[in-house]
Amino acid sequence: MDTDPEVLDSLQEDAKTNANHQKYIAVFVSSKSSILKKMQSRSNAWSRAEKPIEIGDLTKEKSLNYLINKCQIKTISEGKINITKAEKIYELVGGRIVYLQSIADQILEGQDFEDIKKEYFIRVENEFRTAKLLENYKYHKIGKHIIKALLDSKKLSYIAYEKFFEKPKEANKILESNVFTYHPETNTVTFQSQLVKCYIQENANIFLN
Repeated sequence: MDTDPEVLDSLQEDAKTNANHQKYIAVFVSSKSSILKKMQSRSNAWSRAEKPIEIGDLTKEKSLNYLINKCQIKTISEGKINITKAEKIYELVGGRIVYLQSIADQILEGQDFEDIKKEYFIRVENEFRTAKLLENYKYHKIGKHIIKALLDSKKLSYIAYEKFFEKPKEANKILESNVFTYHPETNTVTFQSQLVKCYIQENANIFLN
């Protein structure tokens, strides 16, 4: 849908028509906040939509419980449980269940945590490259300002986020990558994940100087 917005438009129009005729209710599921913004921009079709539901991350307590009890990410020495590995995983990716599960599987397969961390940071770096936020790329300076603002306040109103760009469509274009994410219930923008924040802090010389 990112490469063919006409498909999204067609599906949205079809969903509206069938909702009007009470034939069926369509449910759209997406991990891309930019898709939601595109759908909202079509006010006629969006008028029939219910309030979006966002599935958030697990809390720290639930994340550690998942890693320790379900995934068995723990060691026992002298009768005491060591959960250091589980805590390291949470510090890296937060409560994002897809990351927790994937990294837990890799740890249980015997992979080194630092190697896994490097692998995930490479993925994040590629998202920054796609968004043109790395050094010598078009939006690097703008990105630095957004990053600083998010580190200071944790979230930005969408209006405040848009103000960093010359054109509104540029603001939405950046959301197509997994660096920042839009939250419809609060109309705010945050880092896409704890992993993104960790990558930024690990590369402070690029984004924070």
